[in-house]
Amino acid sequence: MELGCGTGKNTVWLLKKAQRIIGLDFSQEMLNIAKEKITVFLTKSQKPKARSQKPIANS
Repeated sequence: MELGCGTGKNTVWLLKKAQRIIGLDFSQEMLNIAKEKITVFLTKSQKPKARSQKPIANS
């Protein structure tokens, strides 16, 4: 748990070390910025899933 997470700078660092984190702040504006940073981080850090390839049928 991160108290006073602000814009999420340290929250992103903590996410690299933990599976789950909770950030708290009094400012809703700061939480909105932190949420955006974390969303971008999680989107970039997810590995693309391999697609299953089906064999092409000969017609």
